[in-house]
Amino acid sequence: MIKNTLINFSKRVYFALWWRSHKVKGFFKIKRKKNQLVFAFVGRNDSWPALGRDLYKNDAVFREIILECNSILTESGGSEILSYFDGPVNSLFYEDESKFTCITAIQIATLKIYNDQGIYPNAVIGVSQGEPAAAYAAGALTLKETLKIVLSYAELCKLERMEYAFLLLNTDFEKALEFCRTSPVFAEVIYENSPQAVLITCHKKDVEELKVFSRSIKQTLRLIDDKTYFPYHTSVMKNHDKMLKQFIEDLDPKPLRCDYYSPTLGKKIPRNTILEADYWTKLIYTPVRFHKAVETIIKDGHDIFLQVGPPVISEKLVKTITPASVKILNSFETAVYEPEQCAVIYKQLAKINFERSYVSSDKQDTIKHFRDDFNPYTATSDIPFEYLRKNGPIHFLPKSNVWLVLNYDDIEQALRAPDIYSSSIIKEYDPILLGADPEEHKVMRDLLQPLFSPAVINELAEFTAITATSLLGTLCKKDSFDFVKDYSDPLSLFVLCHFFRLSTADADRMIAYTGKDYNDTIYWQRLEEFFKAEFEICVLTDEECLWGKLRDLTARGEFALADAVSLLKIVWTAGMATTSALMSSSINYALNEPEITTQLLQDEKFVSKFIEECLRLQPPLGAVYRITTQPGILAGQQLNTNTTVLLHLRSGMLDPAQYVQPDKFSISRPAKRHLAFGAGIHQCIGMGIARAEARSALQAVLQRLPDVLNYSYSEPEYVISDLKVMSSLKMTKKNNIK
Repeated sequence: MIKNTLINFSKRVYFALWWRSHKVKGFFKIKRKKNQLVFAFVGRNDSWPALGRDLYKNDAVFREIILECNSILTESGGSEILSYFDGPVNSLFYEDESKFTCITAIQIATLKIYNDQGIYPNAVIGVSQGEPAAAYAAGALTLKETLKIVLSYAELCKLERMEYAFLLLNTDFEKALEFCRTSPVFAEVIYENSPQAVLITCHKKDVEELKVFSRSIKQTLRLIDDKTYFPYHTSVMKNHDKMLKQFIEDLDPKPLRCDYYSPTLGKKIPRNTILEADYWTKLIYTPVRFHKAVETIIKDGHDIFLQVGPPVISEKLVKTITPASVKILNSFETAVYEPEQCAVIYKQLAKINFERSYVSSDKQDTIKHFRDDFNPYTATSDIPFEYLRKNGPIHFLPKSNVWLVLNYDDIEQALRAPDIYSSSIIKEYDPILLGADPEEHKVMRDLLQPLFSPAVINELAEFTAITATSLLGTLCKKDSFDFVKDYSDPLSLFVLCHFFRLSTADADRMIAYTGKDYNDTIYWQRLEEFFKAEFEICVLTDEECLWGKLRDLTARGEFALADAVSLLKIVWTAGMATTSALMSSSINYALNEPEITTQLLQDEKFVSKFIEECLRLQPPLGAVYRITTQPGILAGQQLNTNTTVLLHLRSGMLDPAQYVQPDKFSISRPAKRHLAFGAGIHQCIGMGIARAEARSALQAVLQRLPDVLNYSYSEPEYVISDLKVMSSLKMTKKNNIK
């Protein structure tokens, strides 16, 4: 017994000591912060004429990628690059600008070596023509897409002359922009090197005049060297936008698998974002915010840079940003055997504990990560929806707790089955019309239909035409105006006031109270307050209108005041926001499609087709909600009762199963219904008026087209919500532009 007691006691002591030691270890164990690895890719660089030759001769993986790149480049019409690796070292190799594709090939081959060792980035940065390689490293481009993009940049050297000088301006980026804007000669910012050093360019012949200007404002300016260059990263390159787009017309955008720090934008583009194809054309005529991008990387906590290819980030640069320790690793070092340098990098990286990288994820994991992170309400383009549609007609989005439906036929099926896919989910917003159940909705629609008759539509079209002509006549006398704020918005407002039969005095009073910014939530709040306060007392110019009819029904007790006010607000919303958006998009397309505009001028019958194509490509309402009333199958997916679905109308109207080249604007497209105004019982009751207004507004512009073409126009600005609404389209008379 004593023996057993001693054995049990010994066991208890041993267990207690073991537990204590492990608890202490766990308690005092410090959770070390994991490091963040950034892959950096430089752009044009001819400083190392022998770069990559050792790896090409001695590393099978590197050589295989170089051979593949050479094959793609030559098949795509580019210069061969094998002579760089096979022949004697040629210090003049990069005198031919078209050979700079070789740098990208070296970067991608080096990247492959690291990836084969299980080394992937947490973030990437590319500088100038290094950006496509960075996007490739982040999983956003295929090898062929990457090389075709850099090849398009190389092609520019055949279209432009090397007649520009590079100068260093000792000031910050914003002041450099102002310097160039006010200079007496053409000058543009091309590269932000540091907080107080910005590279600019001008014609070689204008250098002395620019120096005189800089001295006159006491600004330090220095010519970099006596060479001449192509005008990369300037507006001059916009002249070749059409050629550049030919190289990317087959590009299939994919999500970034890691954070992407863009010198083109000067900011981080988060993982799971999809870069649009146009990003690669804008890159070549946009200044490089290099320092801003590096500063953002470091401030975001990334502390190790691996330079894939020639170095671009220096310790000196890092010290201008932070005193903290940042490690910089170079894939290549002068006078160091390249395979040995790679081995050194492997060993250094093997000792570091990095955050998980998602770059190595397979296709299905990438799609899942994208869905998990995607918010359809903040998407600023159609690209994410197109990506998802290519990978299935319906997707569950955890962040929004909705099923996103993307194909035309599935969307139309749901819209035409209101008993299964109910709009009651939006009853809180509008219980009278949009959120009404089928039977209630039919009663309300029958009540309103006479107010949207062909006679009413024709009368409003005439009123719109007269008002638009007058408004545009005033605008074309100005040095600048905004097509949205000074034309589409006020025109929609005038037509609405006419439809509601408001007197001029009451309309002015209403505008004074609500303001004109319908993108502001305060506007809609005050609009409702105005309708409530004025519902019974407002003097209408004609009682035979929506307001007058609702007032009569309310007085007879057949309609509640709250419901009448709600209906007025909904009709006003549709007439203001959506109609203005349609006007603005049609004008924007007319300005950007000169060949089609010529057809419109030659034959007015094309105007209606033009409006329909505008509606298809830029529908005012991008998506609608529905909630299931019973179990069912939609797009092959089993849905339970009370499941929320988001029917993405814009995506449906870009469905390649319904439209040939769906993203192309074409007025010769065969007549086919679209979903811009919905379908089924909830199809927009005011669609006839919207079309008529847009036609009249566009025809007024076409009649004054010579005057309108005397203006240059900026990129349109948009407000993104459930509606995608153009908020600005600035016009400036050409003789007022330097």
